[in-house]
This record gives sequence, C-alpha cells and structure tokens, in this order.
Amino acid sequence: MILLTALMVSGILVSEHLQKQEIEEKDQSGLKGYSLFEDIVIGDPGTGETANDKAEVPDALRQIRLFRTGEGKWAVWLPADLRENARISFTLFDSLRLDPADEKAGESVTLHSRDMLAAGSMSNGSSWHAQALGKKGEVREEADIVFYCSGDIPSLYINTATGSLDAVDSDQSVREKCSYRVCAADGSGNTAGECEIHGRGNSSWKEDKKQYSLNLSADQALLGMEKSRKFALIANYSDSSFMRNKAAYDLAGLCGMPASPESVFVNVYFNGLYHGLYLMAQRPNAKGGSVRIAELEKANKAAAAQSPMMAQTQQAETESGGPSGTDNKTDTVDLVDADGLEIHAASRDAVPENITGGYLLEIDARYEEEDCWFSTKTHHFVVKYPENIPLKECEYIAGYMREAEAALCSGDGINPETGKSWEEYFDKDSWAAMYLLQDFMVQWDVESFSFFVYKDADDPHLYCGPVWDFDLSMGTTGLGNLPNVTRQSVWLKDHREGWLTEMEKFPAFSEEMERFAREQFFPTLKEYLEENSELPVPGMPDQGRKIASGVFMDARRWEREDAFETAFEALVTWMRGRSAFWQEYDKDPQSFCKVTLRYGFKDMDIYLPRGKAIGFVPTEEYGEHFYSSFRKKYGSIDGWYCEDGSVLTPETVIDKDQVLTPFSAR
Repeated sequence: MILLTALMVSGILVSEHLQKQEIEEKDQSGLKGYSLFEDIVIGDPGTGETANDKAEVPDALRQIRLFRTGEGKWAVWLPADLRENARISFTLFDSLRLDPADEKAGESVTLHSRDMLAAGSMSNGSSWHAQALGKKGEVREEADIVFYCSGDIPSLYINTATGSLDAVDSDQSVREKCSYRVCAADGSGNTAGECEIHGRGNSSWKEDKKQYSLNLSADQALLGMEKSRKFALIANYSDSSFMRNKAAYDLAGLCGMPASPESVFVNVYFNGLYHGLYLMAQRPNAKGGSVRIAELEKANKAAAAQSPMMAQTQQAETESGGPSGTDNKTDTVDLVDADGLEIHAASRDAVPENITGGYLLEIDARYEEEDCWFSTKTHHFVVKYPENIPLKECEYIAGYMREAEAALCSGDGINPETGKSWEEYFDKDSWAAMYLLQDFMVQWDVESFSFFVYKDADDPHLYCGPVWDFDLSMGTTGLGNLPNVTRQSVWLKDHREGWLTEMEKFPAFSEEMERFAREQFFPTLKEYLEENSELPVPGMPDQGRKIASGVFMDARRWEREDAFETAFEALVTWMRGRSAFWQEYDKDPQSFCKVTLRYGFKDMDIYLPRGKAIGFVPTEEYGEHFYSSFRKKYGSIDGWYCEDGSVLTPETVIDKDQVLTPFSAR
C-alpha cells in the first residue's frame, strides 16, 4: 500500500539539472514525443537541497525518474534507500492518481507534488494505472506504471557531464566526467564526490548491459570496503547466478590471498535512470585499486622532471606557448633479443635510482593492443603499472621474469646462470593458493587472460594476484556450460599447463598447497556455503537472498528471463560437488578412473569413482550445453559410445580407464 503524508518543506527538490535532462531525453527508449510522466522525480525527502548547476558536473542526488518501457507504459525501480521514505515531485501538472491494476497493488491514492511516497509495503512488480490530472481534475495524460522495489541493496547514483551515456557506450576510449553518490540500503554512509567513467570489457562489451570502470577523484572507503578510488562495475550479464565473480573474490579475500579485491553489489542509476544490478569491485590496479605496492610511477615522474632533456622540453613548450605536438602519446621502442623475446616500452630514459618495484603485470593474450609489454618463453606480460614504463625499467622486470622462468622450468628448480632456486624468485604461498583457487573453480582463462603478478620494491619475490574475472569458471567455459564435466576434472594438470603446473612438480609447493587446502580453503568454503555464516562477509545463501530482488529488477530492466533462483542453486550445488570431488581425489587418486571424452576439437578428461555408476551423460539432456558456434562447427552430441560399443547411460558402471566417443542422432 502506498502511504501518503503531505509534508511541505521549503526549497526546490527537483534539480534544474534533472529537469533539463528530462527535456533533452525526450526520445528515451526510441519513443518520440514528450510525456508528462517524464516530469516526475522521486527523491530524497531531506531538506530540499538541489544540485549545484554551476559545477562542471552537477551533484549526483538521491533522485530517480520514471523509465519509459513502451507507448503509455512506464517503470519505477525504487532503490532501497528511498523505498520507505521518498518525496515525489512534478511541475507540469497538478496531481497524480494511482489506481491498482493487479492484485499486487494497494489502494488507490492521489498524490500532489512534494508529497511523501512510502512504498515499503508495495509488492515488487505491482502494476498501477496512472492519471496526470490538471487543476480542475481533468485527465491530461494516462499511463500504466509498474513499481519495482529493491531489497537490502546499496545504491550508486552517477550523473554524467553530458546527462547521457551515449558517448561512453559507443566507444571505450571515451572518458566522461561524472559526479557520484553512494548510499547504504538504509540511506546511511551517504558518500559523494567527483569521478570519471569509461567502458570496459572485451567480449562483454558487445552485450546490451555494459561494464564500466569508475575512477574516483580521491580514495574513499565505500560501503565497508578499504579505501580505494579505482573500481569496476561488473554487469554479470552472462552469469544468471550473479555470483561467480563475487564468490571468487570473497573466498580469495577470506583465505588471505594477496591484493584480493573487495566488492559489494549495488543498484546503479545513471542520470536518475535505473541501469541494473552491478558488482562494484576494487580493480586490480596499483594506483588506487586493490594492489598496494611501491609507487614507482610517482618516482618516474620525479626523475623525469629532473632530467636535462625534460627540462629542455618544458622550456621549449614554455617559449612556444604550449606543449608541442597534437597528442599526449609517449614514443615507444621495440626490442627483440637473440631468442626472439620481445620488449615494447616507452623510450624515456629518466628513471629513479631504485627500480626494483613496484610492478604490476598481467598475462594477456591480447597484449599487442596494450601500450607496454614483454615476452618470456611461455607468456606475454602486459605492464599495468607503472604506466608508460621506461625502457630501462621494462628491461629490468622482463629480465627478472625471464630469470624466474628459467629457474622454474629448469627441471631441478635452479636457474643455471644465477644459481638461484625457484623459491628465491616466487612467493610460494601466494602461488600455491592461486593454483588451488584456479583449479578448484575450473578457471577457463587461467594464465591466458586476467592473470596478475606483482613485485614490490626491495623484495625479490614475485607474488601471484590479485584474482580477477571469473566469468568463465565453475561450470561455465569458453565452449558452453559443462557443469558435470568440469566438476570431475583435474583442470590445471590435464588442460592448462603453465607456470602453476610447473610449480606443482616441486614437493615444497605441493606440500604448501595441501596445507592451504586443508587448513584454510576448504574449511572457509564449507562455512561460506552454509546458512547464517559467521565469516567477515555474508555466506552465499545469505547473499543470494539479499540480491534476489535486485536480480528481479535487473531482469525487467534488460527484458531478460529471471533465471536467478535456478542458476544460483546450480552454482551452490556445483561448488559443493566440486569440493567433495577435489578432496576425495586428492586423498586417493587411484580410486578414480580416468575417462577421456573425445570431443571433435580436443580431448577432455574427467575422473569418476571406480566401480560406480557415472550418474550422468555429457549431453544437453543432462545439463551439458555447448554454444551454437561449437555445435555448428563440430556437430551436436546426443550420446556417447563406450569402448565396448555400448551406449553410455547414467547407470553405466565405470570400472576402468577408457575413451568415450560421441555420436549424433541427427
């Protein structure tokens, strides 16, 4: 039921900035013609403060507008911090009458501008028939409105300088100035400031619901997270459970893995319009993100300012009245050694005396799209920090990584030239923890994309972390959704050879990984999957209940099926099943049979308890779904033949290692 209290206060609630946007955005959703319902603003019932329109970017206030979903149809996505106590305002008509249009709605009510609107008892998704009335009660316009109400989810309000996201959504290189405001679900923790936003993502950039990078003007401790200024707004558009990234970041942080990003779910509003449920996470960044290392970039700038060449450049620019050239790009240099190993770095010469750190590196198969990078015999590393790394520093860190790799891949763990062991180069604990997490979660992109390594100043060790980007994990792969196959895999050893699997060959590393698994990871995972967890962050069942209303709103905003409940339960089931398999196999691998699935593109191995029924068949009927591009190239899989020629069924007992061959009934 909507409760009405006519409380008149001084001041104008509706900011001129939002009113201007209402006129400028007449064609929202591609529907032409201005509507009186665009005049409606629901906002903070406080003292009537307004945005500072003299600022370059007007303040982001706790205000939302109606969103047009069709001709004569509108939606209101109420944030949690306004659900119990908000003021409705309009200027182009006298009053608004709301009549219930379904059983979810409450009683009819008539609202005047600046009346209080409390929707706490309103059902999520309730429909109303609305009439905008003139002073004499005449109907000036009619429409249908659906109210969606957030549960206990914080809100992030962002106003862009242009009043639109068009430029940002059309080009990832566009950076737009913004103002922001963050509120907890109860309206507390109201933090505001200036920021810059730009698009992010690779394949995800093609999706309707975009992902964004948010750069605050200053470090802020938002919603219980450690002070940071570099955040990602993760859309989770391809993850119906919304929890893959969140679970990975939570578990990494709870287990003490270095530089693990903190994250919080938020309902995001751009220029007063609801944009969806996002995971706001600290980025893997050394300039205000989750990575805290020596500030080598600042030292580089100080060294450059003191160099004679820089002084001459600055003098020339002063005499000419400004910087020379037409852009700010740094000249780069490419080096290739006798082994074909490459370095691509800035040609600047000035560096500080201490160049031992900090460095943040990312293994990225798309390295050629980046500014600065180098190669080792097995990987290409993008230098994420310092930006525009000078050649001398890039030669140092590339040489150090190559030394470390030579020790790791030598067979005995000793670099033949330096005499140093792999443990003198690598922080064993962080790499062992990363091995376990990547293997347990069956991370598809491990040591290919979004795999980070950092080195601090005056510290010889290379640390593995932070964890990042688990969209393709926990049953979701680059080929499709394969929950049963991935759950029973020995992922890294069989399918993702690299530095991690090289380390696993050394007893000291395996012992540390087993200790971490036994003492930290699996006890933490067990509690994380339980109801009413007492961990520092809520467990998965609690988080699922908390975000359910936000996922429902998000699905309606983007006109998608709400498959959250099924996907969430499937993810929890997968994690529990994976935990049982991982620990049982680690304890006694001989009690399992190796079954090779001979897919057309590549073999995939799974491990099944010896002498027991398989329990599933790797086909669509049992939840294994390949993307259409795969099926088009390799054909559909409707069943599997065992080595004896029989057709595999869930009741087939696996009593020996064997190869299964797929067949299609089409």
